[in-house]
Amino acid sequence: GKPYMVAIAATPGSGKSVSSFMLASILEDHGYPTMVCPHDGYHFPLDYLRTFPDADDMVYRRGAPDTFDPFALLRDLDRIRNGDEEIIKLPAFDHAKADPEPDTHIFDRNHHKIVLCEGLYLLHDQDGWEEVKYMFDYTIFMN
Repeated sequence: GKPYMVAIAATPGSGKSVSSFMLASILEDHGYPTMVCPHDGYHFPLDYLRTFPDADDMVYRRGAPDTFDPFALLRDLDRIRNGDEEIIKLPAFDHAKADPEPDTHIFDRNHHKIVLCEGLYLLHDQDGWEEVKYMFDYTIFMN
């Protein structure tokens, strides 16, 4: 079936990741298998940013809304929400490499009942992010 999709959005350093994993643990303890999907895995790789005409600026501003791939995130959220694939592998952000790492987070349709997606721009209304917010059944904004 369809998992219950939750967006956890907030500013940098506000505790999104820690809060997401704490909430997932509580939900798991109450019998709701939960997957946490950080949107950091959808950063454009540095090699790709360096192909832009304003490459130095794009690399310098990495982390801004237009330095992510919201269309890939939207595609993967749609696969989770509306698809029928049993297993969906999602990217993570490898801080040691300073780049995304593919196939790190795994959604299992036969196991996960709730998906917590956490990130800065899940509610952003520009730069290709406009449709992402519609993938969620519930939204939490931390301030």
